[in-house]
Amino acid sequence: MHDTTIIIPTRNRRFLKRNLRYICDNNPYINIIVLDSSVQKIKYRNKLLINKLDNVTHIDHYNEDILLTHKLGDGVSYINTKYSLICADDDFVVIDGIKKSLKFLKENKNFICTFGDFTKFRKDFGMFMWKKMYPHQRTIDNDSESIRFHDILSNYMQVVYSLYRSEYIKKILKLVPLYTTDDCFGEILQAVLTVIYGKINVSDYLYGVRMPGAGKAPKIPEFKKNNTYNDKYLSFKKCILDNSNLSSEEIDSSWNNYITNDVINNKRYNYIPWNFSIPNKYKELEVIRNYV
Repeated sequence: MHDTTIIIPTRNRRFLKRNLRYICDNNPYINIIVLDSSVQKIKYRNKLLINKLDNVTHIDHYNEDILLTHKLGDGVSYINTKYSLICADDDFVVIDGIKKSLKFLKENKNFICTFGDFTKFRKDFGMFMWKKMYPHQRTIDNDSESIRFHDILSNYMQVVYSLYRSEYIKKILKLVPLYTTDDCFGEILQAVLTVIYGKINVSDYLYGVRMPGAGKAPKIPEFKKNNTYNDKYLSFKKCILDNSNLSSEEIDSSWNNYITNDVINNKRYNYIPWNFSIPNKYKELEVIRNYV
């Protein structure tokens, strides 16, 4: 996978080592770029770790208070491969899932990104527990920009960790910080710009394994409470108007659907103990649990 780069943003957390170990142990040929905005003591510790690994680049010129959207907007400039993806430092992107995603993009030129199933994990008294996530994931492949835009906001799904053709992830993530100053609207803007520029595929294989309880970006109700919502939405909307053929009315209508439906979770899954049977497509969890 010399043609693929994983971007890992990190900031003052202890999870980077296990993430890098998993990737490098299971595919030493993939390129990794660590975007580090930690305090100097932790940056130094991370540097010592990264210097022992092949194909890992440490970008550490970021201040501790830089927003994730701005860090990613800068960090994608260092990508020199045809395909790329983002992985949070506390999560895992499954190596076999990346391989299957690469195969899909190489065989389907009309899609700009792809991903598969996500699970969440935790440890209870030393026992590894897992559950399925994001039941509403789906392929969005209509030829109409307007229909794709309406689709992703009517039943929102994040695409942050998708495997992208690098030309698109670079274009999108460089645009996002020009219009938004927070990670909540930044994530949504990445998703809608993705469907503006092309089609998203979702396949039936394990792709990502996520850890619960990590830092969360502020949500829309908080912005309404502190009277910042209107300005944030207008900047978000301006980005879409500047970079699409959508009308103001189409944007407002689809956004209203997002506001209405985002508070509804169609289905919640329960955690399953590891000693229960698991689907064959999730067998990679057996590898990942050794790194947790």
